[in-house]
Amino acid sequence: MAITFWKCSRNPSNLKATAPIDRSKEPAPGSAMSLNLPAMQKATLSNGLKIVLAERHTAPVGTFSLLVQSGYAADPRMLWGLAASRSACLRGARPRAIR
Repeated sequence: MAITFWKCSRNPSNLKATAPIDRSKEPAPGSAMSLNLPAMQKATLSNGLKIVLAERHTAPVGTFSLLVQSGYAADPRMLWGLAASRSACLRGARPRAIR
């Protein structure tokens, strides 16, 4: 059994540029990379919840995200701050017994 230790340096001296670098102008952009996204399947539940599903069976991972339209983005037009004032009221509320 052999154990090999690698010497690591924060500033290696053996890495040198092969040609002088002109930093007075921006480098030319490279070619665009291709992006292959899975097909999106969209559905709306009976309660209005919108669902978007993107399946990729080559990755053994499952991810779930829930985005809720709330806050200033969900305020009705000309009623800015309505969601914030309602949430402030709920934060101060305490549970009450039903009579």
